Amino acid sequence: MQRFIAQMTPANALEAAGGRYGGSSTRLGLATLAVWHASDHYGQIVTYLRMNGIVPPASR
Repeated sequence: MQRFIAQMTPANALEAAGGRYGGSSTRLGLATLAVWHASDHYGQIVTYLRMNGIVPPASR
């Protein structure tokens, strides 16, 4: 993913790229999806930690 994002430029960000989720997408769309996906999992982990009385490291 890092290589994919590093190769993205303003000129090619809106080019079509193969997508696994809901059909085709753009390069920028796939990069946005990856960031959203990681953030979603982080939020789930934070919720689980707080439910178990643990303060997440980023909140200390």
